[in-house]
Amino acid sequence: MIVGGLSASAQAKKKKKKPKAQVVYYQPSKQKKKVKIKYIPPPPPKRYDFSQYKNSSNPIEQIFRSDSFFYNDYLSQSAERRVQIVYTRIDRDRYNNPHFIDYVYRADANEYFYPASTVKLPLTAMCLEKINQLNIEGLTKETALTIDSSGKCQYASYYDSSSANYQASLGHYIKKILLVSDNDAYNRMYEFMGPSYINKRFKQLGMPSARVTHRFTPGCTEEDNMITNRFKFYDTAGNIIYTQEPITCMESFEPPTGQVLLGTGYIDYDGKLKKYPKDFTGRNFFQLQDIHLTLKKLMFPDAFRKDKRFDLSEMDYRFLRKYMSMYAPESIDPVYDSMKGNFNCIKKYLIYGQNKDTAVNKNLRIFNIVGFAYGFLVDVAYIIDLETNTEFMLSSAIYSNTTGVLNTGIYEYYTIGMPFLKRLGQDFLKMEQKRPKLYPPNLDYLKFDYGKE
Repeated sequence: MIVGGLSASAQAKKKKKKPKAQVVYYQPSKQKKKVKIKYIPPPPPKRYDFSQYKNSSNPIEQIFRSDSFFYNDYLSQSAERRVQIVYTRIDRDRYNNPHFIDYVYRADANEYFYPASTVKLPLTAMCLEKINQLNIEGLTKETALTIDSSGKCQYASYYDSSSANYQASLGHYIKKILLVSDNDAYNRMYEFMGPSYINKRFKQLGMPSARVTHRFTPGCTEEDNMITNRFKFYDTAGNIIYTQEPITCMESFEPPTGQVLLGTGYIDYDGKLKKYPKDFTGRNFFQLQDIHLTLKKLMFPDAFRKDKRFDLSEMDYRFLRKYMSMYAPESIDPVYDSMKGNFNCIKKYLIYGQNKDTAVNKNLRIFNIVGFAYGFLVDVAYIIDLETNTEFMLSSAIYSNTTGVLNTGIYEYYTIGMPFLKRLGQDFLKMEQKRPKLYPPNLDYLKFDYGKE
């Protein structure tokens, strides 16, 4: 039988034809010659068996089944895409105390994903802790500071052009981290505390496998990252009130999961293509469940024992929550103009994805931290709707790198990762808005005047 000019057997052969290899060109700034990367598209995803979730009590699996057409491609390749999800259902009692039930999907402690900028969240809290513990008169998060450079991989800072008074301060760095995930601000947090302080606090807080061991500065060695800069803090008259000398960390931090090799190749710092996996063994490590737990400790400190909480004042908590939930264009200092690339919904992947034209719902507040690097995309969020008295926590990580080659800057964040996180967040929001609650939450304590400093 001939169909459309071809026999049925000929058509079958045509359908089975292997996907044609494509060539992706990458040109690093340091290299004159383009690097040619051969990319073979993966085969079409198989049909995922959603019937296994028919009687599931896990809300994550119920969400998958309710929108099987969309989630099929992701679940059928969940291992390759390293999909992980943590969801916390929150119910309040008559006294407005929260009670939690956690659900997970593929949240495997032994499956490495690069945490990227999500490590910034605990460092903002630890920074405020250290200020409190130093207990030096006149030293606050608003105190002006300068940072010296005394070694390789260190950069001095004597002012901050994004600040209204051009003065750098720890509080201003924290704002920049929480508003737009600023990397330089993270480096300053890392240098103020040093890796010994940071990793000791992780253990004390009940997260022994968490590890932060490096700046976000290309080309730094492990030894470079063990030495921090000198900090000087000044009163309003310009007098030095505290000097923190460079800190040298002599500890070694063992990788929690042993050797970690990722990808089929990578572009090195000199712009050369290496045709073997990149070694992540000495890189930052932060399980999705621990990032989720960190956010829960910041939003619900009274739900934890005192020795497992951050050592923060109520004003510290309010400061962190305000800037976590603020949309970047709402900020007065620093100013982020939505017309210059800092869009309304930047850093809010789980509801808005990354669409610059999206109009935000000001009643919907997302207290979150995100990360993306090497193809990994992560969002960890506590989401509230003040109009419907809805609240829940949702965290997810996904790997969006079909070429398998790292450091190319060619990743599928906007075609694979962002659409997944956006739909996942919206589906959970709809589910929670409809879910009946015996005692609706009183969220008035999470309302902020974003028009004031």
